[in-house]
Amino acid sequence: MAPAKEHVKQAKRNEAFLAHVRNLSDFPDWGVTIIFYIAVHYGRALLAILGTQITSHQHFQTEFLRRTKDTLAYKHFRSLQTAAEGSRYDVIPFTWVDVDTFAREHLEPFKTALRQHGLSS
Repeated sequence: MAPAKEHVKQAKRNEAFLAHVRNLSDFPDWGVTIIFYIAVHYGRALLAILGTQITSHQHFQTEFLRRTKDTLAYKHFRSLQTAAEGSRYDVIPFTWVDVDTFAREHLEPFKTALRQHGLSS
């Protein structure tokens, strides 16, 4: 299992990848997915700091709620997960405006909550 600093590093790489994809492509569906994985790695970093190694998305959800008791942050995470799954599996079309909205309304509040729980990035 990766330590917290490696998850933060991967989250930052995903953020850079999102900027790269946005500038070079017309695939906003992948933008939604990338935003979700940014949240995944920041969230796993926090849980690693708290001493929990995650093995699956379900395990993350269970442990995140158990360790932080932050239902609002959890709702932001689940909104990102639902959008990413909708894009990948249900072929829900998204635009770059949608990607920006998800980043602003869910990813940024999720990251803020993680910092309040002890994640430094």
